[in-house]
Amino acid sequence: MSNSTIWHRLRKCCTELAKTQTEFVGTTFSAHEFRRILATDLLNSGQSIHIGAALLGHLAPVDPCDSSA
Repeated sequence: MSNSTIWHRLRKCCTELAKTQTEFVGTTFSAHEFRRILATDLLNSGQSIHIGAALLGHLAPVDPCDSSA
């Protein structure tokens, strides 16, 4: 599935949601934001950062607190 297809589907979902939930009018999401949500949920549930990195396609985990990266 192309990035464009994903973007259009997300946009359509946001538009549909805004019809019944007015606080979502003008809200958009990108596919990358869902990757961030997945990574956050994995770590918050106690999953190893190495497993999360592998699931997201990273060869080596990156420590977000490491300023030398």
